[in-house]
Amino acid sequence: DEIYTYTFANCTSLKEITIPEDVDNIDSYAFENCKSLTNLDISENCSIRTYAFSGCTGLKEATVGDYVESYAFKDCTSLTKVNLPTTEKCNLREGAFYNCTSLVEITGDMYQVWAETYYNCKSLKSCDSIIKDKKYIYDYAFYNCTGLTKVIYNGNSLGEIGDYAFA
Repeated sequence: DEIYTYTFANCTSLKEITIPEDVDNIDSYAFENCKSLTNLDISENCSIRTYAFSGCTGLKEATVGDYVESYAFKDCTSLTKVNLPTTEKCNLREGAFYNCTSLVEITGDMYQVWAETYYNCKSLKSCDSIIKDKKYIYDYAFYNCTGLTKVIYNGNSLGEIGDYAFA
Protein backbone atom coordinates (compact mmCIF):
# COMPACT_ATOMS: atom_id res chain seq x y z
CA ASP A 1 0.00 0.00 0.00
CA GLU A 2 1.09 3.57 -0.50
CA ILE A 3 0.20 7.18 0.15
CA TYR A 4 0.11 8.90 -3.23
CA THR A 5 1.63 12.13 -4.51
CA TYR A 6 0.14 15.31 -2.96
CA THR A 7 -2.44 13.32 -0.95
CA PHE A 8 -2.14 15.55 2.14
CA ALA A 9 -0.02 18.39 0.69
CA ASN A 10 -0.76 21.81 2.19
CA CYS A 11 -3.05 20.41 4.89
CA THR A 12 -1.76 23.07 7.25
CA SER A 13 -4.03 22.03 10.16
CA LEU A 14 -3.02 18.33 10.09
CA LYS A 15 -1.36 17.70 13.48
CA GLU A 16 -1.05 13.94 13.71
CA ILE A 17 -1.11 10.94 11.41
CA THR A 18 -0.63 7.23 11.98
CA ILE A 19 1.03 5.45 9.08
CA PRO A 20 -0.15 1.80 9.06
CA GLU A 21 2.53 -0.93 8.98
CA ASP A 22 1.33 -2.16 5.56
CA VAL A 23 2.18 1.18 3.89
CA ASP A 24 5.50 0.59 2.14
CA ASN A 25 5.73 3.81 0.13
CA ILE A 26 5.02 7.48 0.83
CA ASP A 27 5.12 9.16 -2.56
CA SER A 28 6.64 12.51 -3.51
CA TYR A 29 5.08 15.62 -1.95
CA ALA A 30 2.51 13.51 -0.06
CA PHE A 31 2.69 15.67 3.09
CA GLU A 32 4.49 18.75 1.76
CA ASN A 33 3.85 21.90 3.81
CA CYS A 34 1.81 20.19 6.54
CA LYS A 35 3.02 22.87 8.93
CA SER A 36 1.16 21.64 12.04
CA LEU A 37 2.40 18.02 11.86
CA THR A 38 4.64 17.49 14.92
CA ASN A 39 5.63 13.81 15.12
CA LEU A 40 6.05 11.06 12.58
CA ASP A 41 6.49 7.31 13.06
CA ILE A 42 7.07 5.24 9.93
CA SER A 43 7.90 1.54 9.77
CA GLU A 44 11.44 0.64 8.72
CA ASN A 45 10.19 -1.04 5.52
CA CYS A 46 8.54 2.13 4.22
CA SER A 47 10.24 4.22 1.53
CA ILE A 48 9.88 7.99 1.69
CA ARG A 49 10.03 9.68 -1.74
CA THR A 50 11.32 13.11 -2.77
CA TYR A 51 9.95 16.12 -0.91
CA ALA A 52 7.38 13.92 0.87
CA PHE A 53 7.57 15.96 4.11
CA SER A 54 9.36 19.08 2.88
CA GLY A 55 8.24 22.29 4.51
CA CYS A 56 6.68 20.55 7.54
CA THR A 57 7.96 23.31 9.79
CA GLY A 58 6.19 22.02 12.94
CA LEU A 59 7.72 18.53 12.74
CA LYS A 60 9.88 17.92 15.83
CA GLU A 61 10.68 14.19 15.74
CA ALA A 62 10.64 11.61 12.97
CA THR A 63 11.16 7.86 12.96
CA VAL A 64 11.86 6.93 9.36
CA GLY A 65 12.14 3.86 7.16
CA ASP A 66 15.24 2.43 5.55
CA TYR A 67 15.03 4.49 2.35
CA VAL A 68 14.66 8.28 2.39
CA GLU A 69 14.84 9.95 -1.03
CA SER A 70 16.18 13.35 -1.98
CA TYR A 71 14.98 16.36 -0.01
CA ALA A 72 12.26 14.33 1.73
CA PHE A 73 12.52 16.49 4.89
CA LYS A 74 13.86 19.69 3.32
CA ASP A 75 13.14 22.82 5.37
CA CYS A 76 11.70 20.98 8.38
CA THR A 77 13.19 23.72 10.52
CA SER A 78 11.78 22.51 13.89
CA LEU A 79 12.95 18.91 13.47
CA THR A 80 15.27 18.12 16.41
CA LYS A 81 15.51 14.31 16.38
CA VAL A 82 15.57 11.64 13.68
CA ASN A 83 15.38 7.95 14.50
CA LEU A 84 16.84 5.79 11.75
CA PRO A 85 16.30 2.04 11.61
CA THR A 86 19.07 -0.18 12.94
CA THR A 87 19.28 -2.15 9.73
CA GLU A 88 22.47 -2.24 7.71
CA LYS A 89 20.66 -0.89 4.66
CA CYS A 90 19.39 2.53 5.74
CA ASN A 91 19.94 4.79 2.75
CA LEU A 92 19.54 8.56 2.98
CA ARG A 93 19.67 10.20 -0.46
CA GLU A 94 20.80 13.68 -1.51
CA GLY A 95 19.58 16.45 0.75
CA ALA A 96 17.33 14.18 2.81
CA PHE A 97 17.50 16.57 5.79
CA TYR A 98 18.53 19.70 3.86
CA ASN A 99 18.18 22.87 5.94
CA CYS A 100 16.81 21.16 9.05
CA THR A 101 18.42 23.89 11.12
CA SER A 102 17.22 22.59 14.53
CA LEU A 103 18.30 18.96 14.00
CA VAL A 104 20.44 17.96 17.00
CA GLU A 105 20.20 14.18 17.31
CA ILE A 106 20.29 11.21 14.94
CA THR A 107 19.92 7.66 16.25
CA GLY A 108 20.27 4.35 14.38
CA ASP A 109 22.51 3.22 11.54
CA MET A 110 22.98 4.60 8.07
CA TYR A 111 24.69 3.01 5.13
CA GLN A 112 24.95 5.88 2.66
CA VAL A 113 25.74 9.56 3.24
CA TRP A 114 24.94 11.21 -0.07
CA ALA A 115 25.56 14.80 -1.14
CA GLU A 116 23.85 17.47 0.97
CA THR A 117 22.25 14.89 3.31
CA TYR A 118 22.67 17.21 6.33
CA TYR A 119 23.29 20.47 4.47
CA ASN A 120 22.88 23.48 6.78
CA CYS A 121 21.89 21.40 9.83
CA LYS A 122 23.55 23.99 12.06
CA SER A 123 22.45 22.44 15.38
CA LEU A 124 23.69 18.91 14.62
CA LYS A 125 26.25 17.98 17.31
CA SER A 126 27.45 14.48 16.39
CA CYS A 127 26.96 11.38 14.29
CA ASP A 128 27.95 8.59 16.66
CA SER A 129 28.54 5.12 15.21
CA ILE A 130 26.13 5.47 12.35
CA ILE A 131 28.16 5.42 9.16
CA LYS A 132 28.56 1.73 8.27
CA ASP A 133 31.01 0.35 5.69
CA LYS A 134 30.54 2.99 3.05
CA LYS A 135 33.66 4.09 1.25
CA TYR A 136 32.54 7.66 0.52
CA ILE A 137 31.09 10.66 2.26
CA TYR A 138 29.77 12.71 -0.64
CA ASP A 139 30.05 16.42 -1.50
CA TYR A 140 28.44 18.85 0.94
CA ALA A 141 27.17 15.95 3.12
CA PHE A 142 27.61 17.94 6.36
CA TYR A 143 28.04 21.39 4.80
CA ASN A 144 27.51 24.29 7.21
CA CYS A 145 26.87 21.98 10.16
CA THR A 146 28.57 24.52 12.39
CA GLY A 147 27.69 22.70 15.65
CA LEU A 148 29.15 19.36 14.51
CA THR A 149 31.95 18.19 16.79
CA LYS A 150 32.11 14.43 16.18
CA VAL A 151 31.54 11.90 13.39
CA ILE A 152 32.40 8.24 13.97
CA TYR A 153 32.99 6.07 10.94
CA ASN A 154 32.70 2.31 11.56
CA GLY A 155 33.79 1.04 8.16
CA ASN A 156 36.87 -0.89 7.16
CA SER A 157 38.32 1.82 4.95
CA LEU A 158 37.25 5.25 3.79
CA GLY A 159 37.93 5.79 0.10
CA GLU A 160 37.07 9.45 -0.30
CA ILE A 161 35.57 12.46 1.41
CA GLY A 162 33.84 14.67 -1.15
CA ASP A 163 34.27 18.36 -1.80
CA TYR A 164 33.08 20.60 1.03
CA ALA A 165 31.77 17.57 2.92
CA PHE A 166 32.47 19.19 6.28
CA ALA A 167 32.91 22.84 5.26
